[in-house]
Amino acid sequence: MLRRAPFYRQFLKKCCNGHRNQSNQTTSSKQTTSSNEAHYIEDWQKSCVKANSFYEKHAEDRTYFYTSDLLGRLFLEETSPKNIATSLKSENFLDFFHKQIQRNDTHKHLDYPYYSPCGLEHNYIRPADVAIVFHDLQDRSLIFGGSLQQEFEPNELAFSPNTGRFYHRLFGTKMAKAKSKLQKEGTQFGLLKSTLSQFIAEEVELDNDGQFVLNGRPIPHLPPSQESTDWGLPPLTSST
Repeated sequence: MLRRAPFYRQFLKKCCNGHRNQSNQTTSSKQTTSSNEAHYIEDWQKSCVKANSFYEKHAEDRTYFYTSDLLGRLFLEETSPKNIATSLKSENFLDFFHKQIQRNDTHKHLDYPYYSPCGLEHNYIRPADVAIVFHDLQDRSLIFGGSLQQEFEPNELAFSPNTGRFYHRLFGTKMAKAKSKLQKEGTQFGLLKSTLSQFIAEEVELDNDGQFVLNGRPIPHLPPSQESTDWGLPPLTSST
């Protein structure tokens, strides 16, 4: 704990300052990259949308289809355009929806890797990456959904060479009991929103094997079972 404490305090301070000052630090090159990524994500989201008849047919059986972006914003899949104005915002709904998320073991709609049952409703999710995105850090907790919390623990970080993104394992503790199904399972990971990941990236070093090291400890790679290769947004390449 003593070795991790300095990093945690520095990380928390950077996050707090970064959220306030980030707009002042944006360069024109970053703005161009951000614009390219936005169009790339928008094109991918459009490619996932099916004909209206698909959604109308399944709505009769109270079956609905969702997508979430890399910022953790949740949308009905057929919604267009997808932006902050059209995202689902009810904190109570988002919390309940995310508490119920599990891997899709229904043997139906296999192109949607996650499933969130709600009474008689069947909600299938195809996210841009994993279904859980940590979009904020408050005190010692990462925030996902509307206001759900996950204790932040640097030793639970993981990195994906495939996506170039950082993740954090979902789990519960005696002090902070699991409230979501994925936390209770304890083997799933959530994505760190880019504004959180960038502060971690500033603190890590590369060892001789090209692996990220934080506080002298290698950050493990994301388990293959957690990779979104089969369904998610393909990594943006320089030729895209």
